Order: sequence, then structure tokens, then C-alpha cells
Amino acid sequence: MPLLNFTVFTDKILSGEKKQTIRRERNRPIKKGDLLHLFSGLRTKNCKKLLLAKVSDVQKIHISESQLHIDFMGHIAIENKLLSDNEMDELAVADGFNSLKEFVDFFNQHYGLPFDGVVIKWGPLPNAPAGRFDRTVRQCPCLRCLTERDKADGRFLQSAMQLCPVCGNKRCPKGTDHDLECTGSNEPGQKGSSYA
Repeated sequence: MPLLNFTVFTDKILSGEKKQTIRRERNRPIKKGDLLHLFSGLRTKNCKKLLLAKVSDVQKIHISESQLHIDFMGHIAIENKLLSDNEMDELAVADGFNSLKEFVDFFNQHYGLPFDGVVIKWGPLPNAPAGRFDRTVRQCPCLRCLTERDKADGRFLQSAMQLCPVCGNKRCPKGTDHDLECTGSNEPGQKGSSYA
């Protein structure tokens, strides 16, 4: 149940225009098939859940400076395959940027070049209505809905920790039941929370 925080491009994520992100690889890597929780303002009072989606692909990426391109001196390789100028432009736009120069400047400023990481792509959940990312109660991540789905499907209750979809805290009552208010707190003993 990986969580990703976004400080930019939230409107493009919500519209479905942006369906990927490029990040440094984690100690516990995100894998194809993982359920991905996308947030903005994670672990702040302004936390907002953007999307619940399924990871459709994870590819290694390398961005470095060397070969000549109109917008920058460098190259990009995905899974050790060098991208053409057009493919680099398409990658930048797919990641939410207006140009390759803007894309490379961002990575150079935030991470420095060369950069090694992963491209994480996502798609709708299997039960989502066609053409939309699912935001229905059917896919609600609260403990109550998970329990109801597991009982209906004849499965055992999932043992993964359930987080509040608004604030990301495990002890917030909204993580236990979506009808409860988000307290924005991780304090123990909150009324309605399944965690002590």
C-alpha cells in the first residue's frame, strides 16, 4: 500500500492527464500490481487524497548530461534503452511538464544530474468504471469497507494497516470508517479508531 505525495501537477493527476511519476527507488520498491495511494500535502493539515490507483508498470530510468539535444545536453535511458529526441519530449509531457527543458531543469535542481530512479505508471483499479479512476465506496480503503468486501468475497480480512485517506494517520477514526470525521491526528485512544 505505497503512498506518494505530490507538490505539483495535482490537477493533471485528478484529470487523468498525468498517469506516471519519476522517483528515486525506495528501500522497499514499488512493484507492478501494488495499490497506490496518491496524496498532496501528506502529513500536513492540508493533506488531500488525490487518487487510489493500481501500479501498471515500474521501469528504471537514467538521466544524464552528454549527447546533444535541442533543449539540453544529455540523454535519458529507460531500462538501459536510450530514448530518441521525440521519446524524451513525450516522457517530459507524460510526466506533467510543458517541455523537456523544464523536465530536465526540475530534476537537475531537485536531485542533481546524473539521476537514477524509476518511472512509476498507474492505471484505474480493476473494478473502476470505464474511462475513470475509481473513487467509489466499492474501493474505499477504510477498515469497515475492506471488512465488508472481504466478507462478500469470502476472503480473510486483510492484515495491512489502514490509514486515513485524508490525513494519512493510522489512528485517525476515518481510516477505520469513512463516515467518521478526520481528526488529522495520530494520537492514541481516539473514539471510533480501531487502533489504540
